Amino acid sequence: MAPRTPKIIFDLDGTLIDVSDRHYKVYHDTVILLNGKPLDKKTYWDYKMDNMSWAFILEKSQLPSDIEDEYLDAFKQTIEKLPYLKMDKIIPGARELLESIYNKYDLYLISLRRNDKNLQEEIKYLKLNKYFKKIISGHTDKKDPGFKTDLIRKGLDDYKNAVIVGDTEVDVISGNTLGITTVAVLSGIRNKKNLDKLKPSYVIDSASELSKVLPELFKD
Repeated sequence: MAPRTPKIIFDLDGTLIDVSDRHYKVYHDTVILLNGKPLDKKTYWDYKMDNMSWAFILEKSQLPSDIEDEYLDAFKQTIEKLPYLKMDKIIPGARELLESIYNKYDLYLISLRRNDKNLQEEIKYLKLNKYFKKIISGHTDKKDPGFKTDLIRKGLDDYKNAVIVGDTEVDVISGNTLGITTVAVLSGIRNKKNLDKLKPSYVIDSASELSKVLPELFKD
């Protein structure tokens, strides 16, 4: 029997693409809409990377405590609209990494997006299609790390022969739950302090550094 081709599961937002401009713009526009005062981008993103709650961020944005649900409804309705998605950029070195490995490994993309059509449009716009055997997407509004775990179980025939690369606690928890190697990247929405608590197999600055640990990932 021929050996199985190793699989690498990539998260999208924060792992392969920089979403910070989009997220900040939607936050900024929504706070203005609700008559608050937006934080500057660095402060907002520092809070998000430190996993501060929306309640905390909205208070700092001079919005009343009872407006969180209204804010989140507006945020969710806007965050995946195509004009905002076009603000996303490929993280430096990520395309070069994908180009160098997609003929050697089976690559899969997983994304917790509400709007699959716009996700497909963005992937096409960023010219990422050719690298992936399959694109897996879905969403839940519940704070349930198990949802992504289930997406992987359903989307891959043999996830045991895989590595997951992502930027959030959900990615690390999914990998740990499935018993597979987990590579956390610091290019996204969580900082090293928060990711280290979850004990990923590896922590690297960005996906572009994945090639440095690849020899370790699939060793016998």
